[in-house]
This record gives sequence, structure tokens and C-alpha cells, in this order.
Amino acid sequence: LQTVEKDILYPGDWHLPDGRIFSCSQGDVNYFAKRMQDMIEAGLPIPGAWEHQDKVVPITKEQWQARNADLVKLTFGHANEANVNAQGALVVKAELDDEDASRLLKKIKFVSPQIEWDYKDPRGKVWEGPSILHFAATSRPVQVGPANGKIGQKPFALSALKQPHMGPIR
Repeated sequence: LQTVEKDILYPGDWHLPDGRIFSCSQGDVNYFAKRMQDMIEAGLPIPGAWEHQDKVVPITKEQWQARNADLVKLTFGHANEANVNAQGALVVKAELDDEDASRLLKKIKFVSPQIEWDYKDPRGKVWEGPSILHFAATSRPVQVGPANGKIGQKPFALSALKQPHMGPIR
């Protein structure tokens, strides 16, 4: 396995494909870093996906093994650490599955977080508020670095390929 660091969220106003605006403060970035780290420490590693995939969410290692044949094609690795760098961006350290994943991730360059509210994990715990459920390598990012309205509680992805779900996921 190869470990890489990838920036996945910056403060700023991000215009979503459906017209909403995601206003992300530095406090929000700090919140998402802590939430991701809390989920990782609870045994829910955050997956990295090839483009956004509805099936790719944090699950236990045991559940991952049971669904491995289906999910392995959709993912390239998992975050094992989340923190905020000196520039104020949320950065994940991710273990990549293989050298091909590393080469393709370098080629694609951009990563987009999938954010959903009140996530109920496979053990039944509800993570109240917004959580990053995966980060996706995408060729059509909404955020491409630091940026210079409110979105409500509809899940969304910060890339132009994903159509957001209608209403919170329960």
C-alpha cells in the first residue's frame, strides 16, 4: 500500500451544479476534519471513490470484506487520517490500494468530498449534522483550490458530475 496526502476541502463559497451555494468557513473545515478523524477512530475509514458513488460510504472492516467484490471496483483506498494544513485546507492521508490507483489519482488531480447529513452508520449510530462520507477523484471539480447562500440539509458533492439527492438521508 502507498500513502498519499490529498487536500479535499477549502474554505470559500462553492457553486453547486444545482444552483445552491455551499459557504464553507474555516470553522466548517475544522469541523469536517474532526468529524472525519472521529469516524476513522470509530473504525469507519472514509473511502476514496472513482467519481461519486452512492454505495461508497464508511463501513466497518468486516462489512467491507463482505461487500468487497462490489465495492473494490468503485474505490481506490481509504483515509486513515484527517487534519487541517497550514493553508487551512482539510487534508486526508489515504492508503491507496495499488500503484495503478496512485498513477490514476495523480493524473486526475482533483478530489471532491461527498457531504451528507445525519449519517446512520452500519452499527446504528447516527452521526448528527454533516459528515464527509467519501472523497471522490473527479475530472470536473466544483472547488479547484482556495475560493474568494446556504445549501440547507440536502447532501451534495463538490463536483459537477453528481446530482444531489433530494432531502436528507435517513
